[in-house]
Amino acid sequence: MAKRVLLIDYEPRSRERVRALLPSDQFSVAEAHDGEEGLNAFSSSHFDVVILSGMLPRLPSAEVIREIRRKGGATAPPILLMVSGYKGTNRKADAQRVGAFDLLVRPFADEDFRASVRAAIESTELSARTMRISTAELQGESGLTSSDIFSEVLQDVGGQSAAAPAVPRPAPVPAPAATPAPVRASPPNTEEEVERRLRDTL
Repeated sequence: MAKRVLLIDYEPRSRERVRALLPSDQFSVAEAHDGEEGLNAFSSSHFDVVILSGMLPRLPSAEVIREIRRKGGATAPPILLMVSGYKGTNRKADAQRVGAFDLLVRPFADEDFRASVRAAIESTELSARTMRISTAELQGESGLTSSDIFSEVLQDVGGQSAAAPAVPRPAPVPAPAATPAPVRASPPNTEEEVERRLRDTL
């Protein structure tokens, strides 16, 4: 199935060259001559990639990128921004700063252009595959229970079976220590003992 490309560029020769680099059996190209026309085309159809000139009449390229990202949301197509006179050293990082996927620095080689388009399309296919993972796959469709999954672990711990794990017994609560009874002095038996105790206490 041909990939759909939205090409937004005001220069006829530039559009012609881009079309020549995208074989018609692999790509279906919709053209727009300025930012407003490009946004109208984007709103009315689905695209796999947007190729955008850095200089546009009527609506700046930065505004076009912002609107595409806003309207497309999480499924917005990657944007390849064609620029001239680029003096940076990290195209990818600089492209991401403005919301694009990559910068196509004019004049670009044919193979560099094709490689950037391929990388952009592959990035959307990868994210689409990630989003298609169903909740059932995440939860597991095999009907396994937590006991099935953790049975080996439960058996390893103390040789217990998964069906009836051992219930730990509470530690015995120590009995409170007995309070010693106060020692009571035996009552004196004789008068001499009574007197002696009185003297000891005085």
